[in-house]
Amino acid sequence: MDPRIHDFASLAEIDRFSGLTNPRQLFGLKAVEPLLKRFAASGNYRSAAVEELSIQDDFCRRPLRPEDLDIIDFSRRLKPDDWTLLCGLASNRMLLCVNESARFDKSIRSPGFEDRPETREFYGVENRLIGCMIRPFLETTLFGELEKGGIEHFTDDLHELIDRAQDEIEERASALAEVAQNNDYCRKFRVLQDAGLAATKVHAIRRGRVDDRSSNSETVLPLEAVLEKISALAAERLRTYGLSTNEHTHWQFLLSTSLASANFIYRMAYDPLRWIELEGAAAHFVLESLVDNSLEGSFDREVLDEIRSAGLSAIEACARGDVYFRRRWMHGFALSQTVRRKRDNDLWSQLVWLKDIERYREIALAIDERIRRDRVAIDRETFVEPREMCSTTHVHNDHRLVVIEKGTMIFWAAPEMRLYLNKGEMTLVPRGRLHGSSVESIECIYHQPIIPEGWIAGSMSAFPWSGELPLNGGAE
Repeated sequence: MDPRIHDFASLAEIDRFSGLTNPRQLFGLKAVEPLLKRFAASGNYRSAAVEELSIQDDFCRRPLRPEDLDIIDFSRRLKPDDWTLLCGLASNRMLLCVNESARFDKSIRSPGFEDRPETREFYGVENRLIGCMIRPFLETTLFGELEKGGIEHFTDDLHELIDRAQDEIEERASALAEVAQNNDYCRKFRVLQDAGLAATKVHAIRRGRVDDRSSNSETVLPLEAVLEKISALAAERLRTYGLSTNEHTHWQFLLSTSLASANFIYRMAYDPLRWIELEGAAAHFVLESLVDNSLEGSFDREVLDEIRSAGLSAIEACARGDVYFRRRWMHGFALSQTVRRKRDNDLWSQLVWLKDIERYREIALAIDERIRRDRVAIDRETFVEPREMCSTTHVHNDHRLVVIEKGTMIFWAAPEMRLYLNKGEMTLVPRGRLHGSSVESIECIYHQPIIPEGWIAGSMSAFPWSGELPLNGGAE
């Protein structure tokens, strides 16, 4: 290792050393936007049809809702809290497609997989070349603000860092399980976010460890057997809740923050300079997987205990590393904890909304009554859609009502959820909540009044519709 690297205190300095001060500067925005649209124009990424709420046995099919690229502002880097908004969702979806275009392991291959036109397009030269060109831009858009600054503020006590992370993950995971209980589609949605991307995270970790970057270090975690068992446990957990183990069957219901947790591991796996941080991120993935699985009483406790013992022993082995190694390792671990925290907050907001959707319908009626009573001139969008018109799952950057003037709409925000809205009915969709819909009638006319932030705060007083989990461990 170049001795000068030991003097670097931040990722920004390492970026300057490598000559990549800001990947967004490699292409101007005017040059990148056509590439994003060309990438999303692939047939594999077209918007979903009604029958594609779940996509069986097609690893390459990932609806991206490419029409949204015309209205998304890619001119700035996103703060982690903005991952839940439209730019964050589109960027994370595209980035995972890019990252997985280099993935061809046996778990995704079925008879005839290589001969399908969709497969050849997904792994084709054009798709992968454009992907290589847009990856730095998307990664910096999503993670540039997260990684900005030095790492001096992290504790030098590795055990303290791990213990604090474990306590917080356990507290948050228990709260999420509690809010999802007694609601089948909430439980499935929670498990999907925990386990639905386990296999691709394992692939990302393995990808970053295939060469000899870390082979001579005694501080590298002996993770292979642990990762294999974690993948198996994740698949069993999905099956237990009636969810498909075929990857990306439930693509439309993966939160942007869940996608970010996978993309962040890939970010380090693709960067040779960040192999030490990848080791920290891998350790964090092991830790959170152990905590998530330990909540499921149906699993073999002996297997869980074996994985926990092996994983924690490997993590503690890193304490033997030199000071530089420890600081970089802890940086990867701590950043991964921040990503997990953002995912937990996003999942909390989605589950609260799903669980109390009838309450949100009541709030929508009250807001609509206020608009009519006070004759408020409020911005709104109106849509006229034919039968079987389908809206791929998406989010809005503002709070909106969905008000049906004519016809019938099916509204969904989780696997197997179906909310029928008929003439005169409505619901409230808070900012950043993942949802989609389809039309059941010959024609459906509906309106989306855009609700000011102040109105939402007044209507939702004493009701936790969004934000951070109300926990001691939730403080940033």
